[in-house]
Amino acid sequence: LSFMGLIGIGGTKIGDLGNLDDFVALGAPQLSWSFLDFGRNKAKVGQAEAVRDEAEARYRGTVLTALRDAEDSLARFRESRIAVASLARVRDKAALSAQLAQDRYSAGTASKVAAIGARNDLNRAEQD
Repeated sequence: LSFMGLIGIGGTKIGDLGNLDDFVALGAPQLSWSFLDFGRNKAKVGQAEAVRDEAEARYRGTVLTALRDAEDSLARFRESRIAVASLARVRDKAALSAQLAQDRYSAGTASKVAAIGARNDLNRAEQD
């Protein structure tokens, strides 16, 4: 349903164009209905629904991909934290071992080779 209208001035002769006393206004509703569309509108609705469903599926796929990426990143981060903590424990144990080897060497109960070996183990642990 739509409304149409026409507003103007003038008359039936060319000389009437300048006459502002002849005011014309017309308004009317217009109703359009395609009763012989043979299912065309129904097909258009079906097509629009299919396009909507496709867009929704693409959106869901994008969201699922983003969630998978986030989950993978969090898992890698967790594994990295575990690895860093493990390396820190190894370094701390190597430092304790090097200190004990140095103390034993200073006390005369261990050789210089043992103290140097423990110090080399500490250096390797710190490089990792």
